[in-house]
Amino acid sequence: MGIVLNCHSVCVGMPMEREGQQMHSRKIAWMTGFVLTTMIVYAVSNIILVRSRLIQADAWREELTQQTTALQRENERLMQEISAGATDAVIEQIARTRLGLVKPGEIIFSDINS
Repeated sequence: MGIVLNCHSVCVGMPMEREGQQMHSRKIAWMTGFVLTTMIVYAVSNIILVRSRLIQADAWREELTQQTTALQRENERLMQEISAGATDAVIEQIARTRLGLVKPGEIIFSDINS
């Protein structure tokens, strides 16, 4: 095999050293291309991942904004309800119906058949 290489380099007119340098240059070019391709694929995949997370974060932010708006409306409604009916009778009715509270000493009877 060494004879064929020598004959080839002699026949073509290219010294062995130069042929080795060209092979070395091709290997370096191939490795450089491989490294650059790997880096590009890694960068693109990271960009896609970040974009996906950004879309999820935007959706979550929108959902939280809607929840905040709904809670603010409910809070305003409750504040209006409190200010409109802040009498003792209204407060007592709310305490009895919504919270199930009773006055001290009161006895509550409930129908167990219903």
